Amino acid sequence: MPESTKKGSEDAAKNLPVFDRDRCKQCGICAHFCPKGVMELDEAGFPRIIDAEACTECRLCEYLCPDFGIKLAAPENDAPGANGGRSDPLR
Repeated sequence: MPESTKKGSEDAAKNLPVFDRDRCKQCGICAHFCPKGVMELDEAGFPRIIDAEACTECRLCEYLCPDFGIKLAAPENDAPGANGGRSDPLR
C-alpha cells in the first residue's frame, strides 16, 4: 500500500461519543456497558469520556441509549472538551 494512503487513514479523525445532556436521564447504561471503559459518570450522573484512545467506535453506547442521547462524531478542534471530555449537547 502506498505511504500516502496509509498516512491518510491514520490522520482520519476518530469518532467519539457526544452526549446530549438534554436527552440524558442519567441511567448510566452507556458507561456500564462500554466494553473498553471509555466513559464514566460525573458527580451529577452524566456520562463523560475518560479514555478517548480506548474507544473502538463500536457504537454500543449509542445503540443502548434508551433516549437517543448519544451520537458518535469526529471531534471539532475548537469545541469545548473536544479532546476526550466531550459532553457537549448535539445542536
